[in-house]
Amino acid sequence: MVRDPNAEEPRSQNGVGEQDQVLRSFVNVRLVDEAHTDSLIGTLQITQKTVLWQSSSSSQSQPPSEWTVNFTDINLHAMSTDESSGYPPSIYAQTGEEFKEVRMIPEESQLRELYDALCEGVARNGDAASSDMEHVPLETTDGQGQ
Repeated sequence: MVRDPNAEEPRSQNGVGEQDQVLRSFVNVRLVDEAHTDSLIGTLQITQKTVLWQSSSSSQSQPPSEWTVNFTDINLHAMSTDESSGYPPSIYAQTGEEFKEVRMIPEESQLRELYDALCEGVARNGDAASSDMEHVPLETTDGQGQ
């Protein structure tokens, strides 16, 4: 049987694809995105291919929710420690073709560890857009490219 490479990978009960492996897990991570202006608390898992966040609890007012992004769809991620932005220290990311914004707010002691795990995942998976881009040498101040 040939598997369609564009087909969605089967998921286990924890939301991770069967051929994927959880590398790091962070509990009590708040997630703020365009759809959820009030933050939700859950578990963030870094797998070989994706970043997966699942809410910790559910109620009638807040059903369980999940957010997943492939590393190849992360356009930008940065550690933000400037609380004048209105957020505590967090990871800011832009994802997908629409550059959707999301903030992952771990416990402050785990901020650097989460950032490093995201950096490793992006490096491991490469950037899908970069393979389509032409390499253009940078101009130096003396007018010669590098």
